[in-house]
Amino acid sequence: MPFALAVDELMMTLEPLLKRVLGELHRGIQIATEVDGASSLIIDVEAGRGVAVLASVFSRVTGSRLRFRPITPAPAPLEVGVGTAEQGDVTPAGEKFCE
Repeated sequence: MPFALAVDELMMTLEPLLKRVLGELHRGIQIATEVDGASSLIIDVEAGRGVAVLASVFSRVTGSRLRFRPITPAPAPLEVGVGTAEQGDVTPAGEKFCE
């Protein structure tokens, strides 16, 4: 299965996610293209260079350019958080957001 992937170094960290989402199909993944961001990923998938596992928000970004198919059964939700620098200035609004 040709697969579009954003940044090759992420493959090791994506392996557990792909296994969870695709089950045993993840073993047949071939990296078809490597991109450095969401825009390039969308362009490559739109051009037919591969498929990608995308967050549902991409369906709003791409409109009718790509067909978004929910994975069924849906995998467990991904945990997200707020990222901040270890050291450095955080604006007062940023501090309040992180509370």
